[in-house]
Amino acid sequence: MQRHLLSSISQIESFAENEDVSIIFKHSVSCSISAVALNRLESASDRYPHIPIHYYYLDIFKYRDLSNSIALMFDIEHESPQLLVLQNGKCIYSKSHLGINLSDLNAFLNKNLS
Repeated sequence: MQRHLLSSISQIESFAENEDVSIIFKHSVSCSISAVALNRLESASDRYPHIPIHYYYLDIFKYRDLSNSIALMFDIEHESPQLLVLQNGKCIYSKSHLGINLSDLNAFLNKNLS
């Protein structure tokens, strides 16, 4: 999986209105749940060759203000770890903590984006 590091609000603004699917993983480097969720996401990244998906990674310790900005932009609550699926300027899927489940993400993507 090629993931892009998020470090500025201008990055988010550049892809937020895109028709392509963008997945943001908000990661806490000190949290074991976050590490497990990140590993699960990485294993899922190659399952959708027919859907253009862009993966982004946000280290919430380094970029907490950016994480808060994302919450405001997409009218969601800040959580960590958190998985967001964005398309057309909207957050269309959001899960956090142990709710980050690969089977649920796969089902959502297959149902809504195929």
